[in-house]
Amino acid sequence: MTWSLWGVPGVLAFLAACSAALVVFRTAPHRLLNRRLAGLLLVEAVFIGCTGGFVLLAGSQRAAFAIGALGVAAMAALPFQYLRFLGVSLDTYLVAPFRGRVGGVALVALGLAAFLLVLFFPRSFISEPYSP
Repeated sequence: MTWSLWGVPGVLAFLAACSAALVVFRTAPHRLLNRRLAGLLLVEAVFIGCTGGFVLLAGSQRAAFAIGALGVAAMAALPFQYLRFLGVSLDTYLVAPFRGRVGGVALVALGLAAFLLVLFFPRSFISEPYSP
């Protein structure tokens, strides 16, 4: 790991999002809304921490690529987490399919599939930086 001030804001945002997820979950763990928000915050923390913090502290190009791939994989799973959260937080017909058990399981499966797809085939989603 190489020390750089460029990675500090991302690491601090990662810690803040993890702390927020813990506080939200511990406030009322029995509430579905709190559990879904905590899960969303954790996936968001991995995305922000990997792509904006830890990748800038990596000691080698290979480690930076692996950390970046983890961040991009979390980003691919984020839309499905947002829909799961919106399903329980908004009382509209638009997100009603995401409220039930089937919708929630389908969104988890799609999010996991997106995460694993990016993680197993990172070169299809991440390009090398441009260098003239």
